[in-house]
Amino acid sequence: MKNTRIKGTTDWKELSLSMKISPDAEKIIVEGIFEGVGIVWFDDFRITPDHQLIENTFKKRKNHPVKKYIYPLKTHDPSIGNTHDLEILNKLIRNSKILDLGEFPRGSSEIFKNGRSYQQISGTK
Repeated sequence: MKNTRIKGTTDWKELSLSMKISPDAEKIIVEGIFEGVGIVWFDDFRITPDHQLIENTFKKRKNHPVKKYIYPLKTHDPSIGNTHDLEILNKLIRNSKILDLGEFPRGSSEIFKNGRSYQQISGTK
């Protein structure tokens, strides 16, 4: 898989990888890995046996076991207006406080912003 590595700044490009997978395989995990400093975008991962798309069963299941734990949030700054989508956080966070974020290399800016938003919405500091 080393031939799929990209180094430096590049425009968007399509990459593909062909490999043989055992017929006994129970699952396939696809990952986009980024090492270093900067920004990377991964988009439209596909798995195709002989160039035929595989049905995405996750999207087809209406009552997926994790669905009850998914809360889409659009707001990250309560000063911009409507924060209705963040009301669920009062139920989830309750009297919790953010003590330490630890080491979180990806998305830490958003976590700090959201942490302040959660405190502002819930009235905690």
